[in-house]
Amino acid sequence: MPEEKNITLEEGFEQLDEITRKMEEPGIPLEERFELYKKGIGLVKICTDKIDTVEKSLKTVHDDGTVEETE
Repeated sequence: MPEEKNITLEEGFEQLDEITRKMEEPGIPLEERFELYKKGIGLVKICTDKIDTVEKSLKTVHDDGTVEETE
């Protein structure tokens, strides 16, 4: 899954939606469901890390023009 670390947040959410749809299909073997689950968990971690990075770098621009980094 190292190549998936380069995906955008939107691509990650799209892949998670696809995994969810596949897992909801009847007749999917249990082993395949486990593989989809593992891939989904990895994608959630990647997306969460990306969101955390953005949150840490947010800045607030006040009316007086001063900039404050949000923690």
